[in-house]
Amino acid sequence: MAYNYGREKYKWNSMKNKEEKFHRELGVSETVIEELRDYDWQMFKKERTYYHWNLSEEELLQHQVNLRERPLENMQQFLDDLDNQELYRALSSLDEITLQIIFYRVQKYSYQEIEILTGIKESTLSVRMSRLRKKLKNLLK
Repeated sequence: MAYNYGREKYKWNSMKNKEEKFHRELGVSETVIEELRDYDWQMFKKERTYYHWNLSEEELLQHQVNLRERPLENMQQFLDDLDNQELYRALSSLDEITLQIIFYRVQKYSYQEIEILTGIKESTLSVRMSRLRKKLKNLLK
């Protein structure tokens, strides 16, 4: 997996827009907000340049996994938050590894990141998810 500058820039812009909205609500002047944006942009570029050129692909993925927030604390919370009882029963019947994969995918982990976390090859993860989608589609008709 190559470094995706566009995706990282999009994430940064989303975060900055939320931050700037908050600053405006607090009454911070536009000049200060603009100075903060310029400074943060310079830091963003330096950080991304470092990770792009100095870390191996696996180290970069591991770094991204470590930085990611985990809004769902555990698998049981994930299952308890489901509103659809049929889906709950279907997912509850799955093996623990498949549930773990689903748990990570719901949190927007890529297959490469899940491979690092579980040790299961990316191609195997893809096949498992494809089979699971077909199975769930049939169960939930």
